[in-house]
Amino acid sequence: MDTLTLDNIPEAQWGAFMHALAGAGWTLTKGGGLDHSWATLTNAAGSQIDMVYDIWMQGEITITSADLDEVSAALPVDLRKLLGGDVAGADPIDVR
Repeated sequence: MDTLTLDNIPEAQWGAFMHALAGAGWTLTKGGGLDHSWATLTNAAGSQIDMVYDIWMQGEITITSADLDEVSAALPVDLRKLLGGDVAGADPIDVR
């Protein structure tokens, strides 16, 4: 399965992405501490998103390409830019 990894995500956007999907019905499991945090989001269809935040490297989100449309639909417009959406005024995020 093809995956998309988004990195260099500022803490506020990383947290907003996580909470937006949890609010849309995804199951959130998270842990970590002050300098390093992780989160896994899963849904009833078995889709999974892995997230890591490190104070030195910022945030990283890994998602399968097949889930992009479903995830994008669950996000507010300002966070869709993280998935490559065309949202005016949003800061670019590194994608690898």
